[in-house]
Amino acid sequence: MRVVITGAAVSLLGVWRVTAAALPALLESRGRVVNVARMRAG
Repeated sequence: MRVVITGAAVSLLGVWRVTAAALPALLESRGRVVNVARMRAG
């Protein structure tokens, strides 16, 4: 169970941190953030 929680935290924090780092450029260029996710079966 700990591995699943850690993996989810890494996925969430990764998106959050990359978006935060790119935010100044995104605001200046009126860019967009597109998040593509998939669910793993099984």
